[in-house]
Amino acid sequence: MRWGTSGLKNKDLIASLSEQIENHNTVSFLTKEDEDDVTEVMARSFINDPLFNWMSNVDEAKPNQKELILDLNRWIFKFTNGRALRRKKGVVIGAQADGSLAGAMTIVPYGPNTSDVDFFSVLLSIIKMGPPPVHKKGTKGQYGPMAVKRMDSLKILVKRRKEHMKKHSRWIFLSLVGVLHEH
Repeated sequence: MRWGTSGLKNKDLIASLSEQIENHNTVSFLTKEDEDDVTEVMARSFINDPLFNWMSNVDEAKPNQKELILDLNRWIFKFTNGRALRRKKGVVIGAQADGSLAGAMTIVPYGPNTSDVDFFSVLLSIIKMGPPPVHKKGTKGQYGPMAVKRMDSLKILVKRRKEHMKKHSRWIFLSLVGVLHEH
């Protein structure tokens, strides 16, 4: 594997992971054609996650609470996985069970010069997917008044990761791991 000063390259990450998954017939690299399945698996995997419930700020008494959280989760995971699936900024590996996707993980190669979410990524995502449900006409009033601020408050996690990893020239970031509850 070739390491450069600008960090781990996506092709090197794929080469290394290929060696690990080549003998598993239920584990494979996913492509942009799998995006809807990955999005649904991730969204459903995190439906009861305390962080995502807190972030959505949906009143527990609302009869459609879970559907609202699921809609927000779908937007978040389509955005997050889109960088790996469509823009080749990482890889998504899926695990099959009973002939369908049961779980997935998103792995992103990083280095000191790797950009996180930038204006261009957000703009492309909004053009492709529309605004997130917390900003969308017709649904934004369904989320709690603090939902947007709570989502924004998570930026501190990116800052802390950068501080923690600044001494390293290359690393992988296990961005997401989701497994359906029935598995």
